[in-house]
Amino acid sequence: MKQKTFLILTAFLFSSLFTLSASAWGVVTKPNWKFVNSMGGISVDELEMIDGIYYLPVKMSVASYKPGTKSEMVCTNTSTRVAGKMIWVYVRTDSRKNAPRASAQCPKAKVGIIPDGKYRVLYVDETKDEKYPIGEVEASLANVEGN
Repeated sequence: MKQKTFLILTAFLFSSLFTLSASAWGVVTKPNWKFVNSMGGISVDELEMIDGIYYLPVKMSVASYKPGTKSEMVCTNTSTRVAGKMIWVYVRTDSRKNAPRASAQCPKAKVGIIPDGKYRVLYVDETKDEKYPIGEVEASLANVEGN
């Protein structure tokens, strides 16, 4: 029993240290829900169509994470996956040192071509494989400028 407890504690400590070290080294990270909320949360605006492709403006900033330091956090990528009438949002961050052209504001996420209708938008916390609702959007060619 003692050996099992020791192995569990060792694995936990190693994974915690690796996570902290990865952030300090500026390794690309997948922000968990707690981190997202500590930075002020996440939301989305209405879908935008650019050259026939839908994009989702993601409103999340990591600007308050160690501003003005080499460890300053930037948002390097946002992506989505469409599952039925749900749009799952994924975010990647890195240090300013590794991604000097990235911004603290997250970029629009490419959604692609999707059928008209209302979609529930969820943030994916990949560290726990959990999804959190962050909004609802509507895809409608009638709402696109020029139609």
